[in-house]
Amino acid sequence: MNLPEKYQELIMLLTKFLSGALAADVLQKFVWEVIDFFSTTEKRDLPPLEEFEKVFWYVIWEIQHLATEDHLEDGSARQVLEEALTFLKGDRDLPEEYIGRRP
Repeated sequence: MNLPEKYQELIMLLTKFLSGALAADVLQKFVWEVIDFFSTTEKRDLPPLEEFEKVFWYVIWEIQHLATEDHLEDGSARQVLEEALTFLKGDRDLPEEYIGRRP
């Protein structure tokens, strides 16, 4: 799995999702494919850990948890995901206390 490509794909998908041009289930499918790959692949066969992954994994876990109909109804999930997109794009630094780790 090419993580830099997945990183860019995540930016594109989350941008489309937040603009209303992409359904939550499509975004969830992407997230679960990434999680499943890293959960089922032998650690020795995974790509080396890269610096950007803390942001990448933080956003993956937020989407996995928040991009659901229940969480989107009240608007709080949207706010968190919009903030997450700013971290992905490099517009803001991910706070040190935010956790983003591989599965």
